[in-house]
Amino acid sequence: FQDFLQAIDFDPEYFDAYLHIDYLLAKESRYLEIITHWSAYIQRADTNGRAYLERGGAYFRSGKIDPALKDAKRACDLGEEHGCQLLLKYSNQ
Repeated sequence: FQDFLQAIDFDPEYFDAYLHIDYLLAKESRYLEIITHWSAYIQRADTNGRAYLERGGAYFRSGKIDPALKDAKRACDLGEEHGCQLLLKYSNQ
């Protein structure tokens, strides 16, 4: 875990480091921490649709449906088809 944090310190836009942090924290259901990390990434790279998808997934798993749908919409707007699919699936419930 610390290695990935150091990688981010070296390169704050190193996407794969965030993915690995997400994976490790998700194994422990630490979704709020995942959201914090993705939010930091998105501040630097706000046109990365995949980052919105990942953060939206953490919002969803933590029970925060409205922000999850907002992130799915942003991901969709940025061309991530999976975001569009999630938006259609969950916005009708």
